[in-house]
Formats: sequence, structure tokens, C-alpha cells
Amino acid sequence: MGVVRSLALGFPSMVKPRHAARILLIDDRERALLFRYRNPYQRYTFWVPPGGGVDAGETHRAAAVRELAEETGRDDIDIGPEIWRRDHTFRWGTRKLRQRERWFLATTPAFEVPTAVVRSLAQEGVKEARWWSVDELLHTDALLTPRRLATLLRPLLAGDIPQEVAQIGRDPNLYRQGHLRNRGPSGPPRSGKSGTMAQPLSRRPVTYRCAL
Repeated sequence: MGVVRSLALGFPSMVKPRHAARILLIDDRERALLFRYRNPYQRYTFWVPPGGGVDAGETHRAAAVRELAEETGRDDIDIGPEIWRRDHTFRWGTRKLRQRERWFLATTPAFEVPTAVVRSLAQEGVKEARWWSVDELLHTDALLTPRRLATLLRPLLAGDIPQEVAQIGRDPNLYRQGHLRNRGPSGPPRSGKSGTMAQPLSRRPVTYRCAL
């Protein structure tokens, strides 16, 4: 059965995976950087950390470095360890995408993303960038990706960096309040960019402290 046929029948397992890298960037005020996207097709907005698709021949870490520079205007931020993985399906326009994400941790002194940089991302659906505290994430009605971001962020702020990459999986809370199934966003499929506990994946230990 071809991919086009599987899309028509709604079989996400038959959708060709799209590989992506995301960066959980935390500043010295214990805030996470998120970008607000608007899906012009399904007409909802959501907030997601920086990141995007992995280019051909590119590693996930290299993609994270590139994406962070493109979306913040900064090329001096070191990318830390891989901390999470996420595999889920969502819609962008008429396309159903299965995205496999690798998430990396990075820290930085506080700064503001230049307005010109945010504007340069407008064609990709970006409307604004802002830093969020844990309390703000906990109490917002905005759609977050992943929805449990505040819960996942707390141990990192306490210096509890996972020794194994955690599978944060699919969050059923993304499909609340009228959002259709399989629309759980993780950022748009950019050209050239590309309700469960976290489950650890086997990997070698890392030694990295969240320098806040």
C-alpha cells in the first residue's frame, strides 16, 4: 500500500517519518524560550521550543545548532545533551506527518530574540517569541508542545538532568477542547528545516548540569 493511499485511509503508521531536532533553551532566570506558531490551515495557534526538520546528510545535533542560530540570531549558544525523544502524528494543511523528534538541552544568559529575526520566520507561521517561567506554563490556557512542558521542565531547573534519554511520547492532552485528533502540533514542516510518564531509553550516561 502506497503512502498516498495510507494518508487517505488515515493510517499514521504508513506515513513516512519526518526527523526533527528541538532545543529546550533555558535562560538564567529559569525561563524556557517558546515560539508561537499559527497553523494557517487548521487555524489554531500553539507554542513550541525552537527547532525543525533535519536536512539530508545532517545529524540531529547539527540540525539543532543550525535551527537555534536561525531562530534566535545567536550562534554562540552551546547545545547540551539529548534529553528527550518524541514520536507523534499531526496535520499541517492537507498533509499528515509522523514526526520523530530528538530534544536537546541548552542554557544561556537572558536575552531577547531580535524582532527582525522573528519577522524573518513569519512565512513559516511564527508570530512571536517569548520566554516562559514554569508558573506561566502551568497556568496558561495556550496550547503548548508538549502539553506537559511545565512538568517536564521542573526537574531540569532543579539540576536533575536525565542520565538516559526519556521518551516523552504522545500527549493526549493536545487533543482537548475541540482540537482534532492527529493535529497535535510540533511545529510546521519547514522546508530546509526541517498524559504518560517519561520512559527512559537505553543510552550511555551523561554528565551535564543545568547552569542556571
